[in-house]
Amino acid sequence: MRRVDVAIVGAGPAGSAAALCLSGHGLQVLLLDKAVFPRDKVCGEAMCPGALPFLDRFELREEVLSQGAFPFRGARLVTPDGLLAEARYPDGQVGLSLPRERLDWLLINRAAACVEVRQGVAVEAIAPAAEPGPALHGQGHLLNLKADGQTETLWARAVLSAEGRFARTLTDPEREPAPPRRIAVVATVEGVDALVDWLEFHLLDPTMQVVIGPQGKDRAAIALVLDGPDASRRASQAIKDFLGALRQAPLLKERLLHARVVKPPRGMGLGRYRPRRLVGDGWLAIGDAVGFMDPLTGEGMYRAFRTAQLASETLLAAFSQGDLRASRLRGYASAVRREFVPSACFVETVVALSRRPRLARYALRAIARDPVLATRMGMVQGALAPATGLFSLDTLARLAWAGLPRGTSLA
Repeated sequence: MRRVDVAIVGAGPAGSAAALCLSGHGLQVLLLDKAVFPRDKVCGEAMCPGALPFLDRFELREEVLSQGAFPFRGARLVTPDGLLAEARYPDGQVGLSLPRERLDWLLINRAAACVEVRQGVAVEAIAPAAEPGPALHGQGHLLNLKADGQTETLWARAVLSAEGRFARTLTDPEREPAPPRRIAVVATVEGVDALVDWLEFHLLDPTMQVVIGPQGKDRAAIALVLDGPDASRRASQAIKDFLGALRQAPLLKERLLHARVVKPPRGMGLGRYRPRRLVGDGWLAIGDAVGFMDPLTGEGMYRAFRTAQLASETLLAAFSQGDLRASRLRGYASAVRREFVPSACFVETVVALSRRPRLARYALRAIARDPVLATRMGMVQGALAPATGLFSLDTLARLAWAGLPRGTSLA
């Protein structure tokens, strides 16, 4: 039976990032994924500015740009009657939009240059198992693997679960009962008129929002988010006629007259996923496995990279001290919750506003009128500042001024 120091289950952005963070520290790291890359995944395909320093750390920014990554400089929020609010990223910072299969391919290839990577290997079970002889404090894990119809076992001192929001082997998740009330149907479309270098968030009505991520002068990844008890039925219809569903919105109809779908639409349920545990003896969860947040605001790639960084730092310290018990790793869970619970509250607030058009219009009017609010929104959406800044008394006071007559100064 083979033994490794760290097994990473899942080679998406979080898993590949963790492999890169752990490489070069004298540990034997094995990165596993049941898929064979390059592979596609349902995604809005945008990286906010806060994620880009990780590309620099992994020496991948130039390669990402060479693959045609398209820069965007903020987010535009639009109501059905054309009210527009812009949340620009500060200091000229930008995000990047790139098809997901290209980004994942670059990440896993960079990881493969640093650690061992095995593709097409499914991890069917993970169980605590002690290793004979001297060992670190805390048990290791026995992994049951299956590849090409053959089974094998692997023993790892530590495991990182990067299985995404369908993680099941370690985290003991709590999920929303099916079917989900919110479903995203995502496709890539060419021939889109009036694209600019901004993400677009169209709050069409309480049951439908559209997110447009530009990938060129007329190409975009478009997510149609359907909300309500009949979301599954409407999503099925949207998959059959994606452009027809989008053209129901007057502001989008004219822009899509000459559009054509170049990557077929696929649906993704946005139901709740909340793991009961983020750490245990010898294991940690990263990426979407720490809890799925509705991707409406587009910060998922930052969270994938950031949790990989935090978990790797925690694990390296634990190895250096010879203690992989849950009590030693618990600081990671605290750090994740401290950073991302406010982000989750921000996302839930945005989703709640999308269901209440009058409140959404009120908030957008405030953002459009107050550059301080616009900057704060851009920094939080771009993962450049903690979401706690949006829940301050000053922010609430500024929002309260939104109903004042035009020309009232907030300075």
